[in-house]
Amino acid sequence: MEPVEHILLLGDSIIDNGRYVPEGQPCVREQLEAVIKAHGLPWLVTQAARDGAVMENVYMSQFYDSPRDATVIVLSAGGNDGLCYFRDLQRRPWATLTSFLSTFRAGYEKMLRKIRKTFPGVPVVLCTIYQAQLGSDLGWFTDTVASLGVRLLNWIIRDIAAQQCLPLLDLWFIFDRREDFANAIEPGVPGGHKLVRNLMCLLKAGDHYGPSKHVIYADANYDPSFVERIPLVTHFKAQREVFGASVIQ
Repeated sequence: MEPVEHILLLGDSIIDNGRYVPEGQPCVREQLEAVIKAHGLPWLVTQAARDGAVMENVYMSQFYDSPRDATVIVLSAGGNDGLCYFRDLQRRPWATLTSFLSTFRAGYEKMLRKIRKTFPGVPVVLCTIYQAQLGSDLGWFTDTVASLGVRLLNWIIRDIAAQQCLPLLDLWFIFDRREDFANAIEPGVPGGHKLVRNLMCLLKAGDHYGPSKHVIYADANYDPSFVERIPLVTHFKAQREVFGASVIQ
């Protein structure tokens, strides 16, 4: 008999993407609940993740909306911390990047300590940060440094996952197509589908159970039955303006 899971979703708009998907289309939480129902599983899902959240928000506010009977936590945080530095990055790229990287690891590890203290013994699944679909009008130098910054943040997240033996959804590889995004920086229905697909594979395999496991899930494929239901890319194009930058066409 499979265990009854209570999945707690913490973090930012990578999970709380309801306002960005086309009207009538499912957000990440709704897709997860639909797949759980389709599998006939008696699992519960609670979303405490909030659009715009930074790492500090996870333990300063999201815990208040979180059930204490959670059996597994999915955490996607850190991307908005990077976006907070975006404007400074354009003005002082190297100084800003160096300063931010020196504090990011400490902030991420503090967040994990707070999670473990509040939810002792509950396994945590980490997510990396995907590459935003920003346009070339940022300037090649800033665009290159921004891309390098995301890669370095992901190196930190992957390193923490390896050191602490935590399972990882590597969104950098999972979100590999323009269609995966609702706009330049938010996940759309296809990206949410792939996130949920990888998460369900991880949970069904039990790779979050027992002794801590460092496994990486990074399947960038869609379920074949899902492909025909992917919303048109025109929704992505219609929402392309973010920070005054057009997405790659």
